[in-house]
Amino acid sequence: MIYLILHGKSYYTIGIYPVLIAAGAVFWEYTTSKVWLRVLTPALMALLLAPILPLGIPFISIPKMTAYCKYLVEKIGLDGPMRWENGEIHPLPQDYADMLGWDELAQHAIKAFEQVEDKNRVLIYAENYGQAGSIELFGKDKGLPPVNSFSDSYRLWIQRETNANTLIYVNDELGEDVQRIFADIQVIGKIENPYAREYGTTVYLCQNPRENFAAFGKTGLPKYWQGINFSGKIISCIQNNTQ
Repeated sequence: MIYLILHGKSYYTIGIYPVLIAAGAVFWEYTTSKVWLRVLTPALMALLLAPILPLGIPFISIPKMTAYCKYLVEKIGLDGPMRWENGEIHPLPQDYADMLGWDELAQHAIKAFEQVEDKNRVLIYAENYGQAGSIELFGKDKGLPPVNSFSDSYRLWIQRETNANTLIYVNDELGEDVQRIFADIQVIGKIENPYAREYGTTVYLCQNPRENFAAFGKTGLPKYWQGINFSGKIISCIQNNTQ
């Protein structure tokens, strides 16, 4: 009830599940003492679970999944799974959409890195931990430097100093400070999958700094630790850490 009132996320309750599973196991052990009940009960559970199984396990293709979700919303009236945390109904459940587009994003970052001549002076910045993690996962064998981000625990490993003169910038928009610092900014690519939650997230290759980018790393970046992110928007560090 507390989680519902405070609008907590569903996974906040995961700690209580082991207790509930153990209690449920004991209950069903006594309830299904007869052999035929022990056969019928799992079969009935599987039958009831089957219609909603695709919402929890992504085993069908995207076209079939979107058609199925549309059927649930329009014909059955079940729109809860398709309602994201922003309150809007989307073609896919949020967790499903969250699994799409990451490899595409990483490939754009790899492509940007391959275009840089001096690969020892490159800094990669991603706006959130999902973007940062995907680039590190899919780009780990491509020689990419560690990805920087002020999102959640990624800020613990942020580079305090850099000698970079090239920035690979990952965000859904280009920050004013990035445009001010770099004279040459290219759009390498963006997530094109319309069903991905990160749809439109773009990889920018920023070169030819108008000012000393390494000096900016020493003098400009520390202020972001006090609540200003790299794209120039004010954020609350406390708020980020509680999400």
